[in-house]
Amino acid sequence: MQKIKTLRDINLKGKKVLIRVDFNVEIKDDMIIDPERIISTFPTVNYVLDKGGKPILMSHLSRPNGYDPTMSLMLVGSFLEKRLLRKVLFAPECVGERAEGIVRGMKDGEIALLENLRFFAEEENNEPKFVEQLANLCEVYIDDAFGTAHRKHASTYGVPLKCKEQGKEVGIGFLMDKELNLWKPMLEDGNNGILVVGGGKLKEKISAVKELSKRFRKVVIGGVVANVFMAAKGIDIKKSKVVEKNDDTDYVAKARDILKNVNNIVFPERIVIAKLSDGKFTDRQDLVFGQGFSDEFIIVDCVPSEETISEIKSADCVVWFGPMGIYEKGFADGTKAIAKAINKNKSGHNIIGGGDLLTAATGIRAEISTGGGASITLLRDRTLPALNVLE
Repeated sequence: MQKIKTLRDINLKGKKVLIRVDFNVEIKDDMIIDPERIISTFPTVNYVLDKGGKPILMSHLSRPNGYDPTMSLMLVGSFLEKRLLRKVLFAPECVGERAEGIVRGMKDGEIALLENLRFFAEEENNEPKFVEQLANLCEVYIDDAFGTAHRKHASTYGVPLKCKEQGKEVGIGFLMDKELNLWKPMLEDGNNGILVVGGGKLKEKISAVKELSKRFRKVVIGGVVANVFMAAKGIDIKKSKVVEKNDDTDYVAKARDILKNVNNIVFPERIVIAKLSDGKFTDRQDLVFGQGFSDEFIIVDCVPSEETISEIKSADCVVWFGPMGIYEKGFADGTKAIAKAINKNKSGHNIIGGGDLLTAATGIRAEISTGGGASITLLRDRTLPALNVLE
């Protein structure tokens, strides 16, 4: 893995420190549903303050299409102020005169929080002017957002490059450092481990099955990933989901090609189907794998066999991405079965990776990663775009 500076390697005293954090939390009725992602950045923020630096925090929140007050980070600013007992200066924009003025006026002990980066299309497009405006806010750049480190966005890729070009120091925060150390043992070739891949984000998950099947003894599939491979296997899954939103990739064709060369994919023993109408699920039924069903049903859960559960319990390591079914609607048999099996694994180095799984597998005794897509990319490529620019 690359040699990258951490906070401890950089003199922070008196310097404005731009920190890319991951505050992409769920907000409902003006309440932060689970603040864990915010709290996990506190060691980095407090360290910068303790060393006399001035932390400027930037993050995205969800996927807005331009400005959307329901996706503002203002509520996060209030949460930070209450929990850290520090004054938080909220910039209603992430670049421009108001952001520059707030940063310029920061006093010792204060924190600045920039508005949602994705209110600007320039963030995801990594546009040079936007990059320069962000880089000009600071004297030091720190990336502490592992969950976005696989993306070549302005805040994760362009800004550190620009800062280095300007002669400024760049490095990683404590959360990013913890994540890299967590995954380091898993970057070795060949192990007696089991990879579990579920959920609905297909771009990275299908790639994970293809690339990582060579490095794990077995690959257990569930969720929409299992739908795709079932369809590739010739099983009629009716109208069950096999696509990703705003993505016209033929994932079934990709899965068909994978099945020609990969022989360690483990399908569920049982599937759960239900009817979906007006957002509500009815008429749940349990079927054995491969059993046919009528057009008005879709697959809502994938349940592993006892043999698979037994192997998870005794595996050297288990790495798990994505729930086995639509757990938030009550279809959680498969997800709970995997979680219970991991809890009974005493010898393994077990990791669950980010996203929906953090909620779905509450109470699981395993190392928790804050990044789903980033974890998959790191395992597959042994590096991340955001790390490459920090060397």
